[in-house]
Amino acid sequence: MTERPGNMTAVARSEVPAVHLRDFSIAPSLPSLVRSPSLAIFQLGLSSRPSVTAILPFAEQVRRALIRNRADTSHSEAITGKRADGVPLEGHEHAHYLPTDEDGDGLLDHVTIYCPRGFDEADVEAIRNLRTIYGRGNRGDVRMILIRLGGVEMFAKPARCLSVTEPGAVATGLAGANTIEAEPSANSQANSNHRAADTHQRADGDVRRPTEIFATSKRWVSVTPFSLPRFPNRGGGKPPRPRDLPEAQLVQELAARGLPDPVSIKRIEGYQPNGRPMVRWLEFQTKRFKGTQGKGLAGFEIEFAEPDAGPIAVGFGCHFGLGLFLPV
Repeated sequence: MTERPGNMTAVARSEVPAVHLRDFSIAPSLPSLVRSPSLAIFQLGLSSRPSVTAILPFAEQVRRALIRNRADTSHSEAITGKRADGVPLEGHEHAHYLPTDEDGDGLLDHVTIYCPRGFDEADVEAIRNLRTIYGRGNRGDVRMILIRLGGVEMFAKPARCLSVTEPGAVATGLAGANTIEAEPSANSQANSNHRAADTHQRADGDVRRPTEIFATSKRWVSVTPFSLPRFPNRGGGKPPRPRDLPEAQLVQELAARGLPDPVSIKRIEGYQPNGRPMVRWLEFQTKRFKGTQGKGLAGFEIEFAEPDAGPIAVGFGCHFGLGLFLPV
């Protein structure tokens, strides 16, 4: 999934919506072009974090919450993945909802919403207003703390950060240069204990990479099951066709994202948290709310001839966290 640049409009720095520069000493490094943000990263509150096995239903809840946040505005193809008439979009340029277990404890602690086509202003407002995912059944509510909103440039190279005066708000990212983050406020200070628990925050305060899904690597490993788009077996005692084997379906899905064929593919049995029992693929919830699901589950460790950049999420449910790979 390669990000495609959105529309760029030349504006003066002082005209960037909602952004108030406080340190003009970095002004020479600011470009004159602005692009639509294409990703948002949330940290989950410490209480009621879902199990990694609930990655798909939790991702669907995040999507539904954003749709509700836009209920009084125009339809969003980026958030819904559908046209206004309900027809699904082709390709994978709309939003991917990718919950991750960054500290390896078997619980989800971050959600990255990645949309190669970019978010519009109403999408950004819906994202900024996302505070809570309400629990289903006997599960508690999950607090959502927005920690980054911008483009994949924030992962490409070190970025100095600009502050915004509105708490929890992040405006349009500046192309290729700076990550924009929210400054502490009365509300965000109340969540400081949650941010302190982010194991990926470095001692120097650089938290521009709270996830590794945008890393560049030759080797990648499944952290959620690859849900097969087609049945691997033909039934009736017939041998499987080579093109329908899980490895072949993986290669086809990678090619559809513009990725090369791996030079090595090794099956693995499940997701391995730190110091905890393995979570096998069959333990994951892989059926969508509307009842659809893939045709089988598998997981892999793969290696490319040359390093390739993430995110890599393929197969059925890839927009909701299934088929997700992390670098080794």
